[in-house]
Amino acid sequence: MATPVIDNYGQIKGVAMTKLPYTSFVEKSHNAWNFADGLEQRYGMNALDSREKRVFNLLNSIGKNEEILLTQAYDEMMGHQYANVQQRIYETGNILNREFSYLRNAWSNPTKDANKVKVFGTNGEYKTDTAGIIDYKYNAQGVAYVHEDESVKLGETVGWYAGLVHNRYKFEDIGRSKEEMLQGKSLEYLNQFHSMITTA
Repeated sequence: MATPVIDNYGQIKGVAMTKLPYTSFVEKSHNAWNFADGLEQRYGMNALDSREKRVFNLLNSIGKNEEILLTQAYDEMMGHQYANVQQRIYETGNILNREFSYLRNAWSNPTKDANKVKVFGTNGEYKTDTAGIIDYKYNAQGVAYVHEDESVKLGETVGWYAGLVHNRYKFEDIGRSKEEMLQGKSLEYLNQFHSMITTA
């Protein structure tokens, strides 16, 4: 904020600049208030050539009537997008698991040596009302491969599978953040099928 400095004769001899506190742009009841307060406490603790000081300079360059940009900056700096990253990793891995299961169980093949390949795509969304977790939509494409061999023992199957999935996330936050995840899996397996014979 700029304030004119006036001498004893009423003439402007300079301009005094003061920084508005970051907390003045957020209501105290709002989730970002503690974050803004933390920024304010850290403001003078960084060297002029530090990365942190460059971030503060960018925040300070947001002008009047651009509160929405500052709110967006707070939101993205708080990192809500990363609150459930482990869930998204798990979710992406399960996409591959479903495709492997489908290839092994739904595509029956009576031959002793089978190779199964599937190119797949899926999409969906995640919605929650949990504080700090952002809703998102995802769109995944990939390929899954299963190789099966029937072993010497009847009903015993050995083989391996491999797959790759590329998952794109679009968050429903102010900045419309995006994330991409690429995950691959491969594993060998041995299945034994046992039948139970009952006599009366």
